Amino acid sequence: MISYKGKPLELLNFEETFEFEKELLRKSLVVHKATQNFQVQEQLHMYIGMVKNHRAELAQREALGLDNPDYEDKGMIIGEDEPEQPNDT
Repeated sequence: MISYKGKPLELLNFEETFEFEKELLRKSLVVHKATQNFQVQEQLHMYIGMVKNHRAELAQREALGLDNPDYEDKGMIIGEDEPEQPNDT
């Protein structure tokens, strides 16, 4: 499980996720300059990819308004505003 400052990745908000990604990118640069250990570099890149995916998901949820408390109240049921059609049979 990946965590940042004691919080699992899944519970991080957008700002925390962004800061975590920046920190991992800095560590990646340090590792790249300091060592030729490709396993460590690949593992860091995998974590960075996971954090980027989480950040993108958070941005998409925010854009769609999925986390707003009144999200379900704003929804519309298909056919809600249409009058009933008479049965022609």
